[in-house]
Amino acid sequence: MKRKPVRIEPLEKTFDATTYLGDFQRIIKGADGHLACAVIATALVEKALMSLLARFLRQCPETDNMFGVNGELESFSKCTRMAYCLGLISEPIKKNLETLGRVRNRFAHNDRILDFNDSIIAEWCRTGLKLPAESPPSLPKEAWAEVQKQFNPGKDPAGHFIAICLLLFLTLIALASVVEPVKEAICPVFGWRAPS
Repeated sequence: MKRKPVRIEPLEKTFDATTYLGDFQRIIKGADGHLACAVIATALVEKALMSLLARFLRQCPETDNMFGVNGELESFSKCTRMAYCLGLISEPIKKNLETLGRVRNRFAHNDRILDFNDSIIAEWCRTGLKLPAESPPSLPKEAWAEVQKQFNPGKDPAGHFIAICLLLFLTLIALASVVEPVKEAICPVFGWRAPS
């Protein structure tokens, strides 16, 4: 079964951070427990990351197949590495995404029910998930203040995790809405050109 990225329109036409913020908050509030919250929040971020990659990469069946089972971009970690190697995300975003994946996997692949107070998860949230110093450009300052007030990042591991997921989600969606897709081969070499 293929995982499908969200189709994103250009930023100036559709992007409204407060709408995405509201949608994200409604979905997270509907999650029943820490496990569901960790899995769903990370899935939303993964979907945004896939959307960024799908928007950038050439639009063709090969790209679609890369997101399928056994495809080059079949997992969150592979999508993270690809986005970083293509220069679409910074190293701090990459590190946050890697930590989200570890936290999600600890929840999802454990033989007991965990919560964000689990010593390993709390430590990963505390040391591996870094908030930006100021409001990201994709998020209005008032919304940033509301995120800080509502989720109490830096103090509560669950709130910190959710705040980071929300900020990453909004940042990746904003990037996906402005990135220019690849249309042609960057360097047609030795006369090898695509047929017209």
